Amino acid sequence: SLSFVAFTVGVAMASELAKPKLQGEVLGVMSTGMSISSGVGPMVFGIVVKGFQHTSYPEGAFLIISGFVVISLIVSFALPSDAEVQAGVTARQRLESKDVPELSIPSTV
Repeated sequence: SLSFVAFTVGVAMASELAKPKLQGEVLGVMSTGMSISSGVGPMVFGIVVKGFQHTSYPEGAFLIISGFVVISLIVSFALPSDAEVQAGVTARQRLESKDVPELSIPSTV
């Protein structure tokens, strides 16, 4: 039930932050993501649980899923702050201001 509250708040925030022309696309992408995760999430968790079922550590599935949660938490720190969003700072500007070396991929042509 808490996940639906978080989703509702996320949709409300996204609709306020998106430009009026893009609100439909933003909300469509969010709904698509929620639908995909609702279908794929339980299936992946079931596979992981079955994989650990006959091992010496059957609770290992919860350890693996906890790892996904920790990775998600770490990735969430890369999200822009409210001040950056209101100022219109783009992801490229954020990277350039942090002196992160740009990766260049050599072309094969």
